[in-house]
Amino acid sequence: PLTSMDVCAHEVGHAICTNTSDLVYARESGAMNEGFSDIWAAAVEQYVLDELDNTLPYDVWGIGEQIDERDGGVGPGTAQSRALRWMDDPKAAGDPDTYGGTNWTEPECGEPSLANDQCGVHTNSAVLNKWFYLLVTGSGQTLSLGSSKATADDEVNDNGTAYNVGGIGFEDAEQIAFLTETMLTPNAKFAEAREKSLIAAASLHGPCSP
Repeated sequence: PLTSMDVCAHEVGHAICTNTSDLVYARESGAMNEGFSDIWAAAVEQYVLDELDNTLPYDVWGIGEQIDERDGGVGPGTAQSRALRWMDDPKAAGDPDTYGGTNWTEPECGEPSLANDQCGVHTNSAVLNKWFYLLVTGSGQTLSLGSSKATADDEVNDNGTAYNVGGIGFEDAEQIAFLTETMLTPNAKFAEAREKSLIAAASLHGPCSP
């Protein structure tokens, strides 16, 4: 049954989206709708680990790691662990970590439908996932164990641009993500999210904040 902590939080995240930006569930806006739900899934798991029980077998950067049984039920924390999506290393699950990069699904794919995943909403959501991971932890960090995952973030995106990011932790990153989500228009694209996230960061932490 799809009742792991992060999957339940993900679904509640869709209600948050409906009552804030109401992102249309197709194309780039739909991908961000899915991505914000993954962000709240990770945030809830981290809260549970910090405030309730730090012994629970959660990998906050895996989405559905408790319910993905393709690994035979080994659970998180091993090289064989599987998840529906990996926020820290999206490519390991066949998703893109860069806008327009490897595994990117063309969002202008024709008519959105269930057959084409509403033009890639579950796949392209990984770009927002990687953004949040970098915002929380910073770049170049060792990644959690999982099937097909890299050892560490390589600090190079798919267009060959190197990046170096200092993480700000979950609490501040969550505030930026939430304020960004409230400011988006229903048919927003990733470019708008970039613009609004910069405004959110400056509003919360000052224009000179890292």
